[in-house]
Amino acid sequence: MTRPSTFRELVVRPSYRLITVRDAEVDAPEDSGVVIASAQAEVVGCGGAELIIHCAQDWFAVAVRLEVRALPSVAIESDGGWWVCPMFELASPSGWLVVGSPTGEVVDLVLEGGPGVYGVEVAHRGRDRAVVLRDGLFARYQDVLSGEALRERDEHVGVERYRVRFWRVAPLPEGWDGGGED
Repeated sequence: MTRPSTFRELVVRPSYRLITVRDAEVDAPEDSGVVIASAQAEVVGCGGAELIIHCAQDWFAVAVRLEVRALPSVAIESDGGWWVCPMFELASPSGWLVVGSPTGEVVDLVLEGGPGVYGVEVAHRGRDRAVVLRDGLFARYQDVLSGEALRERDEHVGVERYRVRFWRVAPLPEGWDGGGED
């Protein structure tokens, strides 16, 4: 098994049910709407300059583990309860990523391989359970902002989890423009 050389963990309440990953020096691409639609259909979408994860819910905070590896991982469809999504490639001209929610906090992740194109594997678990727990909480409490409902919500932080693995696959293509259209 290839161990991560770098990892970060984050807990975030995903605004709009989204977690975004992109280079720290690249603005949100013009095709973000297309990437979001893809993520809504398939859990994860990527436009080359931005990767978006569409979470199952936004009531409980979700846990995200970011791993930088020297080599791609060898995963199977169900890896210890993790459901592995199709792999993508993400360009990083600075070698420094920001990960978070559109209107929330972000964390940064330095890619030890520096600027380049990175393979990305996203896996998830707990999505269905988070939705069942959320729906049960909504059914029990008429006022979901009551102290009791909020305490129960906080007991389920991290039920929905994501693991995002990165590994360098190539240098940036010559003339890379951030993935936008000319």
